[in-house]
Amino acid sequence: MQNLDKNVLKQLSSELALLCSDMLELESSFLKSPVAVHEAHRRSARNLAHYLALRRRDIRRLQSHLALLGLSSLGRTESHVLDAVQTVHRVLNVLLGSNSALPSPAEPAVDVPLSTLRRRPCERLRMTRGRRYFTFV
Repeated sequence: MQNLDKNVLKQLSSELALLCSDMLELESSFLKSPVAVHEAHRRSARNLAHYLALRRRDIRRLQSHLALLGLSSLGRTESHVLDAVQTVHRVLNVLLGSNSALPSPAEPAVDVPLSTLRRRPCERLRMTRGRRYFTFV
C-alpha cells in the first residue's frame, strides 16, 4: 500500500476505538461482579476481561488490514491486550496526522517475578524425574 487510504485508516481507527471501549466496559462489569478478586490478581483479572472482549469479536478483517500496514495484527497480545490495542490505535492516529506521541512499551499485565522462576523452576516447567512437561501460563 504505497498511498495510504485515509478512509481505510479512519475505519480501522474507529474499530480499534470501539474495541478499546468494549474492553474497558467489560473490565468494569467484570471487576464489579460479586466474585472477589484478590488484589494480587487484579491486574491479571483486568487483562483477562480485555482478552475476552477482544476474542468475542471476529477481528480477522481488522487483522488483515493491520498486517498489510505492517502493524501488529493483535494475534499475540495475551499478556497485555489493552496496551497492544491502544498502541496500534495511536500509531494509526499518527498515520492520520495526529500530533500525539507514539506510545512507549508498557509493562505486561501478566508477569512472573524472576525470583519466583528461580525459586520454583521445576514447578513452573512441570518437571518430574527427568521428564519435562512444559506449561504456558
